[in-house]
Amino acid sequence: MIFRIAEEEETLSIRDITDYAYELRTLFPYATCHYDGFFETQTEYKKLFAKCFERLERQGLTSATVDELIDFLRCLVKLDIIQLHPSETLTVFFINILLKRVGWTEALNTWQKFLTSLHCPNGTVALVRHCLQQNTDESRKNMQFVLHRGSTFLSQSRMTAMHLAVLIGMRRFEEAEKICDQATSAIEAEDCLMAMRLMNSLKARSFDDQFMLDFAALCLRKLKLAENKEAVQSMQADLLRICDIRHMGPAALRVYDLFSEYGVELRSEEKTRLAAVIEKHASLSKKWIFKPDGFMNISATDDIITKSEEAKIQEKLKASP
Repeated sequence: MIFRIAEEEETLSIRDITDYAYELRTLFPYATCHYDGFFETQTEYKKLFAKCFERLERQGLTSATVDELIDFLRCLVKLDIIQLHPSETLTVFFINILLKRVGWTEALNTWQKFLTSLHCPNGTVALVRHCLQQNTDESRKNMQFVLHRGSTFLSQSRMTAMHLAVLIGMRRFEEAEKICDQATSAIEAEDCLMAMRLMNSLKARSFDDQFMLDFAALCLRKLKLAENKEAVQSMQADLLRICDIRHMGPAALRVYDLFSEYGVELRSEEKTRLAAVIEKHASLSKKWIFKPDGFMNISATDDIITKSEEAKIQEKLKASP
């Protein structure tokens, strides 16, 4: 309903749709959002704010109208019309739009307002990625400011974990490893887990399975993630759940193999999930790859299959207790 107003009004007024949100809360006092449906509704949140930005840009996007949009977001959260999950990407989306359409200063100011008024730090990844892409002396100073400023609201560990996640997402492995080696304080396992979940949420449409494997490998190898049994099993479970949802059998096997190298055993639920993912993949392979009907028309006993990395991992899995 709010989107329709934002789309159809002749001239968009953020104050008017904010007032409309208050009216909706009065009319529907028991219609509240729940975390259970967060990821299904997050796309709709983005559509609403994308429409607002689109129309405001045509009308003239200013610092004042950006502030009105921030107040509108605060209003929707306050009225329990939307919720901002720890892995929310709306504020990242917001910051990215400002970086593209208004510039660094406005994006930075908005990020700081999100930190202070909504306790939402996730826009950090948008600012850090932007600085890394710019790769100038000024952008490096800007990034250091973001990391320092962010650590006054969050732990240094949380900020570093997000920084590492962005670097791994950009395939800048040496820089990420250098940060791990030079860290003067521990980077907590829980912060690594939160950073991974955020990045996976950001990549929901064009999922990057290599990122999740590379980031998990960094956490296991450099940050001793395996020493925190609860966090490491949560990360393993998250990754296998994603593989299951997206029918990524080979990736699921690589997740199992990676974690098993560090002595992380599969819990009963993860064993069941992994078996289901492998079975789905086998069914799809039979349909699309193998003789007699498969598109590639090869045999399951061909060397390309039996000597593949996935086949070796499957043998390892079968041999495990």
